[in-house]
Amino acid sequence: SSAKEAGLDVLRWLPYSPRTAVLRVSGGADFGVLDVCDYFGNRDNVVFAEPNLITTSVLDVTPNDFLFGNQPNHGIIGTEEAWDVTFGSDDVIVAVVDNGCDVNHPDFATTEFTKFYQAFDFLGLDSNVFNMNSSHGTQSCGIVGAVADNDEGISGVAPGCRLMPIRRPSGGTDTDYADMYVWIAGLDPESATPGFPAVISPGADVISNSFGRYEMEISGTMSNAFDAVTDDGRDGLGCVVLYSVGNDNVDFTVGNGRRWAEYDRTIAVASSRNSPPDAAEEKVSSSSFGPALDVCAPGGGPNNAVEARVMS
Repeated sequence: SSAKEAGLDVLRWLPYSPRTAVLRVSGGADFGVLDVCDYFGNRDNVVFAEPNLITTSVLDVTPNDFLFGNQPNHGIIGTEEAWDVTFGSDDVIVAVVDNGCDVNHPDFATTEFTKFYQAFDFLGLDSNVFNMNSSHGTQSCGIVGAVADNDEGISGVAPGCRLMPIRRPSGGTDTDYADMYVWIAGLDPESATPGFPAVISPGADVISNSFGRYEMEISGTMSNAFDAVTDDGRDGLGCVVLYSVGNDNVDFTVGNGRRWAEYDRTIAVASSRNSPPDAAEEKVSSSSFGPALDVCAPGGGPNNAVEARVMS
């Protein structure tokens, strides 16, 4: 009766909570839910009055992959906290420019979506992915996107994303590489090279490169290609392009490193480790270093080498 007097609708009575009703404020009321709670909460015959709050639940994710405990990188970068929000989405495509990938490796197997997208061999200009079975490229793809919680091997950082394994040209010219990157981004390089693949849509969102080139200066062709990819890729949002700074243990200052990595449109990444697992994170001894770096991320050392063994 008190609810009706206050102009509230009784939606239901809760059988598991004695004399408890769920009430609804009518659309024409000039007071809010908290006003109602305050009104009833101050009455002697009311035990409690509270808003019926919406709760957002998250999962505490610990994958069952049998070598997950040997991957200290997840603890360093907070992967599990990110997984409470998302494993990644299959509408996000990560291109891994390396020397191929074993697309039949069991840690990539999933029935939920197509893991591999538009794999291509720019060395032989061939889409036959079975010609690109590479241990290094497989490791690189695995660190990015190995399927998690499949009781197999390791867990990638973004196991829900799709992968685009790319075998790079070996001694390619600047235009060979520029055409490749523009194509990966889903743009049209208008290449006249026989066997060059047709334009794809969508292109990659992220382009990861575990190699580099040393040269006097970055060419105008490559800088323009990187500008186009980072401006116009990802449907006009721009692709994220990451480059390894190399394993030469040199001071990576401007003009003294891999020029594609130090370009202002790419992200220069060094390698860190923590071994044993409870030790502080430190630079891998072979990794380059210096003020031109953008990111230092787990990628080497005895513990991280587990990923190399499993994904090879």
